[in-house]
Amino acid sequence: LLLTEMIFDNLLNKIEPAALAALLTCFLSNEGSSGGKEDDVKFEREFVLKDLYEKMKASAKKIAAVLIDSKIDITEEEYLDQFKHDYMLPVYNWAQGKSFGEICEFEIYEGNLIRVIRRLDELIKELIECAGLIGNTELKENLEKASELVRKGIPFAASLYLSN
Repeated sequence: LLLTEMIFDNLLNKIEPAALAALLTCFLSNEGSSGGKEDDVKFEREFVLKDLYEKMKASAKKIAAVLIDSKIDITEEEYLDQFKHDYMLPVYNWAQGKSFGEICEFEIYEGNLIRVIRRLDELIKELIECAGLIGNTELKENLEKASELVRKGIPFAASLYLSN
C-alpha cells in the first residue's frame, strides 16, 4: 500500500538510482537482519538515506492513520515497524560500486544480504513493469538504472562452487 502511494505521488521519480535501490530494501521483509548499534551510527551519518527513510516513514504514518480510522486492527507502531533500514546502507554502497567484501563489513549475515539483493532485483523488475503500465517513463528509467547498479557480482553468480 505504501509503495503504491509513493509511486502515484511521484515520490520515487527524482531519487538517484543507488538511493532508490537502497530505499526499496525497506519494503522487503527483514529476514535475519541483525544490524547492530555500529550499523545504526553509520546509517545516521548517511544523510541522503536518512532523509529518504524519514520521508518514507512520514508517508507510512499517513497510511497508518487511515488504516486505524478504518478500524483495521493495527497500531501505528506495528505498521511503521514493518519498514526497517537495516539493508539500506549496504545496498546503497553495493549500488555505488563497492565490493561485496566491503559491504559485508556491516553486522549482517552475508547469505541474508545476498538474498535481499536478489529479492530487491525482483522487486525492481516488478516496479519497472508497473511504471510502464501507468506510463511513468521517468520512474521506469530510474528503476532500470537502479537494476543495472544492483544486478552484478556474487549475488547473481550462477554458483559459487562450480566454474567452467
